[in-house]
This record gives sequence, C-alpha cells and structure tokens, in this order.
Amino acid sequence: MIRSEFERDYGRIIYSSAFRRLQDKTQVFPFSVTDYTRTRLTHTLEVASVGRTLGILAGKHLHLRLSLHGRQITDKHLPSPQEFGTLVASACLAHDLGNPPFGHSGEDAIRKWAENHTSSLESNHEVNDLQSFEGNAQGFRILTRHFRRMGGVSPTFALIGAMMKYPCPSTLPHGSDKNDKDVSKKKFGYFNAERPWAIKAFNHLRMIRRSDGVYARHPLAFLLEAADDICYGLVDLEDAHKLNLLGFKTIAPPMRALMDAESRRDYDYARRNGAPEDVLIRKLRAAAVNTLVKECVRVFMRNLAVIESGTMKDELIARIDKNYRGSFKTIRALIERHVYTDQRVLQIELAGFKTLGGLLDIFWGAVVLNGTGKENEKLRQIFPRGMLFKDNKFSKESNEKVIDKLTRYERILALTDFVSGMTDRYAIEMYQRLSGIKLPL
Repeated sequence: MIRSEFERDYGRIIYSSAFRRLQDKTQVFPFSVTDYTRTRLTHTLEVASVGRTLGILAGKHLHLRLSLHGRQITDKHLPSPQEFGTLVASACLAHDLGNPPFGHSGEDAIRKWAENHTSSLESNHEVNDLQSFEGNAQGFRILTRHFRRMGGVSPTFALIGAMMKYPCPSTLPHGSDKNDKDVSKKKFGYFNAERPWAIKAFNHLRMIRRSDGVYARHPLAFLLEAADDICYGLVDLEDAHKLNLLGFKTIAPPMRALMDAESRRDYDYARRNGAPEDVLIRKLRAAAVNTLVKECVRVFMRNLAVIESGTMKDELIARIDKNYRGSFKTIRALIERHVYTDQRVLQIELAGFKTLGGLLDIFWGAVVLNGTGKENEKLRQIFPRGMLFKDNKFSKESNEKVIDKLTRYERILALTDFVSGMTDRYAIEMYQRLSGIKLPL
C-alpha cells in the first residue's frame, strides 16, 4: 500500500458531510453557551490526535524490533511509523461517524422504536440489526455504502480493519454469556445489509475467522480503542470540572497518580505558585494522557503475539500497570456516578427519545408502508432522495418508485440512515415543524 492511500482516507473523512455533522452532535453534555464542553466532533479530533501518537509509537517499536532481528524493512513489508500514525488517526476520525444525535441515548431511542416496528421482517439478522441498532455498524455502513456510492471515502481495507472494534454480526448473542470477557463481542460491527463488504474486507486483511461472520480484531483496532478509552476517560472529567459537577479536590488525586515524576514536579511547582484550577486541570489531563499512551503502547508490543493470534480478549487499558489502572478506574467511577447522572445529561437523553422516536413514527407510514394520502405523499417528497437506493446506484425515478423496489428491511434502514445522520438541532427542528409545534420561518 502506498503512502497516498493512508493520507487519502484521512482527507476524505475530514471533508465528508458525515464528519462535519459531528460538530452538532452531543458527546456527553448538552451544548454549552460557552462552547467549552466537547461535542462529538471535538471528541473525535482528540481521539484522532491520541490515535496518531499511538500509531507512530507502535510503528517505531515494530521497526526497531524487525531491525534487531536483522530483517530489511521496505514499504512492501511494513508501513512507516508515520503511516501507521495516519492510518490509526483515520480510523479514529471514522469511529463515531455512525452515532445518532443525542449521544448513546439516540441509539437507545432507535432500538426502543424498532421493538414495535420490526416484527414483520424476514430474518433474525434483520430484526437484530434494528432492535440492537449500533452506531459502530452504522459507521461501517456510512463508509462502505453511502460514501462509496457518492464518490466519497471509498475506504481502504486497512482503514476498515483498524476501525472495526467489533468484527461480528448482530446475531451474535452480545453480552449474554457473562463468562465471555472478549471485548470484541460486546457489540456488533456491521448490519446484514453490509455483510458482503465486511467479509470481503476481513478476508482480504487475513483476519482470523472464529465462526460464521465472526472474526478476531485487526491489531490496529486495539490502538483505536485505546485512544477512545483514554479520551473519554479523561476529558469527560475535565468538562465535569468546568461545569462545576466535580470539585478540584475530588478530581486532582486520581489524575495526579497518572503523572510521571517529571510531570508531578512541574504540576506541584505550578500549584505552589498559585496557578488557577483550570490551568492545573489541563496539566493533569495532558500528563495523564501521555502516561496512558506510553502504557498502552507498552502493552500492545508486549502482547503483540497474542493479538496477532486472535486470542487477546481484553482492551489494552485493562493491562496497563496496576497502579495506573486503579487510578483510571477511579476516574471512570467518578464519571459514572456524578456525570452521567447529571440533570442536564438526563434531559438531553429524554429529549433524544422523544425526538427520534417521534421522527421515526412520522415517516414510518410514508417510507416503510408506502402509504397513500396527501400527508404520506408530502412526507415522501421531503424524504431525501440520497437515502433511497439499491445496490449503491442512483435513480432518476420518483421516491415512490424507488421505495417500491426496496424490501421492508431496506426501507427501515433508509429511515434509520436519515434519522441517525441528523444533528441534534436539526432533529429537534424537524420534529417540531412536522409535529406542528413550530412553523418554518
């Protein structure tokens, strides 16, 4: 693979409309009047930054290991460390493309709605896809179907491998076996509609097949997961302090425990000399990220043989030094207890249920049932033509004729494509207008 292919993936994602819409999607907190708290876009950019560093460091270690064994390294054998960094960063840019509005509550809203609207589907695959609707699978659908159809990303196999944290279908009984601690089975990574794309990519990358449609992760997916874990573990805490949910004295000790000796000396000096709390929090966060990045790379290299064999079952962060691991668990517990239960977070989650469920109900008769009457006719005219397609081909026919050619499963996927692709504000605006709560200006 040549260098331009890695850079191409990165650039095409950055310029895509699906990526831009992340700027108006909730990460954890509702949008702040100060625009300080993270959106899904700022979270993604931070994950990509950490992912690039992880990829570069892992690439350097791989090159060093090969050179110590006397193996000559060429572009054909192994990408450069910078290329590793670009590839992991690209996967990080793509990792949340499929997340619906209103954070993870948006996924829950679609799942809850689907429970009452999928009984007539033809297969368990189709039912499970929708009743267990998953942003990761939606992201894979966007990359392989929407973007390819519209001349967009047309991703490399390497990008697909690096971004696929859950290389399995929805029919795998996720989480049902409490003794199975394999993190790659916690969720699913592709809908049945995209199964041929997924299997083709997995086989091309020589990923280890475990069972029908179920594969072991690509090694670089562990680095993507580590970047995501590091960011949402630390920056949510920073936002919680900014919004006065957690005090400095609560946050500082577990974060300081993640610092190396030099960073602690710098931090302690700044604190003794009266540095403001927000400055100290930034120092804590930056140093903690640095420590966790180094730890995750160390774990990645130490367990590379296990990872390549397809038998690695836990995430990298779970194998870092036990002292660092304890501090990180403390941070996650603080977030679970004080952040995700905050009234602002709960309100945006409830708004997501009402808005997304309402929009799906409004378009159900027109798009899925292809109902008659003026209202359904107008709704079909409103529905974006780009969401209605078969075999990735454009059609000049009317929406009604295109809908006639789609199975019920394909129609529901078109509907969830439409709703999950909305931004928070656009979803609320459209729901209010179509419900008669608010008129167009």
